[in-house]
Amino acid sequence: MANIPITSLPLALAVLATDQLAIVQAGTTKRATVEQLGDFIVTVVPPTIVSAAGNYEQEFTDQFIYLTGAHTRNVELLPADITMIGRLLWIKVDANGPTNPQTIIPNGTDTIEGLTSLSLNGAYQWVLLYCVEIGLWLLMT
Repeated sequence: MANIPITSLPLALAVLATDQLAIVQAGTTKRATVEQLGDFIVTVVPPTIVSAAGNYEQEFTDQFIYLTGAHTRNVELLPADITMIGRLLWIKVDANGPTNPQTIIPNGTDTIEGLTSLSLNGAYQWVLLYCVEIGLWLLMT
């Protein structure tokens, strides 16, 4: 198999949890799923745990927001401006998702791939968002 520069490969427009990525581990190239990468992120990025009732406004330092407790709430995102481009934001709900859906709301006229809101309503459901440009978050799951 010939070496192909990563920049020559087609860009993935949607990434699913079961998709595979190449990683280098102890000098050896191996494969990992996006889901495994998500599990790893939990170990290196401490979550912001939101357990109180009421809406939550994303903080600039948030990378992983974990929503717990029997509360229905909105997660209000920061503006997708120049300071957010290139940032990932992982949001996950606990077992209460089916009875207490959580709604992610972009700021102002920003969208999540054209959506003005996104609901997490399954137990342990999660979403990984990527700010690709001003006003636009992409779904990475």
